Amino acid sequence: MKIAVFYHHIREAAKQAGMTEEQVLVQLRKAGVGYAEADFDDLVKNPEMIVRLNEAGLSVSSIYCFFDFALRKEEDRVWQLIKTAHQARCRQVMVIPGFYYSEEKEARREALDRMVHMTGAFCQLASANGLTVTMEDFDDSRSPIKNSRGLLYFAERIPELKITFDTGNFVFCGEDVLEAFERLKDKIVHVHCKDRRIEGFDAEEGKMDERGHMMYASPVGSGFLPMEEIVRRLQAMGYDGIYTAEHFGSMKQLEYMFESVAWLKAHEI
Repeated sequence: MKIAVFYHHIREAAKQAGMTEEQVLVQLRKAGVGYAEADFDDLVKNPEMIVRLNEAGLSVSSIYCFFDFALRKEEDRVWQLIKTAHQARCRQVMVIPGFYYSEEKEARREALDRMVHMTGAFCQLASANGLTVTMEDFDDSRSPIKNSRGLLYFAERIPELKITFDTGNFVFCGEDVLEAFERLKDKIVHVHCKDRRIEGFDAEEGKMDERGHMMYASPVGSGFLPMEEIVRRLQAMGYDGIYTAEHFGSMKQLEYMFESVAWLKAHEI
């Protein structure tokens, strides 16, 4: 099984444990982690991240990037992302296309049309440059892709666009994750393994869903989401991509990463 973690978690783990990022990377590699997911802006500011990863025997699995296509074309940012992906020897990027800034129906429709148009243009350009573009269910009320319906709206209009299936984000808007999986499975090429729990530790950052319930990070397999069934369905359909453990907000990143990796390895067929 190919396993990744977020570079953000590596950095946080080093701060929390009083270690260097290099020390954390060495431990993760020994535990079976082969990849790291990187934030585009973080990678541009800290290009040495690629060197650290490579020296530890890890590769960049995907680069995620926030755009504001509802308001602007961002052509320079598009080209910089493509260039950065090639520099990192990464063949996959994930786009967050933008957000709604109005509750007015017509304004939202126009914003959605612009986001779809610009995402489609970006996908064509990225594909011509050897990159696969994905999109995830992004847990924000202002996001046009907060649920499977929103993702399908983009995917049905953009043939090149694929799906990063984030296991923990559908619950934000009250959508059943297994039903979402069945709707999206033909487009899935990447997976964020995010579990959730309803209890948080002191000073731990939580996420409030649209019903007003707080959710907190959890090691994969330790929360309330059906992670075992999701992994089983992925393997049954022949998924051979990367499983990225995700737990933003955790105050125990190193511990969570080790637990998540161990759980994923234990559930490999």
